[in-house]
Amino acid sequence: MRVSVVIFVLLLTGCVPKMIPMRASLSETVIANTVTSREPVSFVFSSAVSDGVVQLANRGQNSGDPGYSHTEATTFRKMIQEYAQSRFLSISTESPVRVIVCLDDFSIDQNSSSGGGEMAMTALFGGEINWVFTATVRATTTVVKDGKTYVKTHVANVDGSHVSGIGTGTESSRIYRGQNATEYVHSSNIQEANNKIILQIDTFLDSLGV
Repeated sequence: MRVSVVIFVLLLTGCVPKMIPMRASLSETVIANTVTSREPVSFVFSSAVSDGVVQLANRGQNSGDPGYSHTEATTFRKMIQEYAQSRFLSISTESPVRVIVCLDDFSIDQNSSSGGGEMAMTALFGGEINWVFTATVRATTTVVKDGKTYVKTHVANVDGSHVSGIGTGTESSRIYRGQNATEYVHSSNIQEANNKIILQIDTFLDSLGV
């Protein structure tokens, strides 16, 4: 099973990292739920995640997985800054009310419901394999208000489907090599996960009256 999975990961991703076309767009749900606050706030963003190459979760450096190139730190920073500018009319470093958002972790993965034998046969003789791609984003929000500190951890997981095929026409099909290619599925998952995190942050701030 492990060998078959590695074979298909290489067939999906190739031998060099693919670039995930990241999108820094707030969802309609986030925009609709954001209530503007007139209270001055000191807003700070930091990231434990760096732009670069991310390997599939649960696959080590020696798995043969080339990973994907991403700009999650930059993308999330743009999204959270756009959100902050929409929510807070006045952002000032002098404000006693502080909101600190940290992007803690980010990962992607892809798994198949097919058995190892089926995957090996498909790799050798052709066929299709159904995959579930997952993006996970973790962040922490710290709020300092009225002399008290409040901390909330946020986690968002998003799944997306993909069909890979050998000798079935899917490899040359525009559907699978176009916007539903592997890097685009990951992109869609990551964008949705980022928006879910921001929505959780918005709910947390609402609960504190910030």
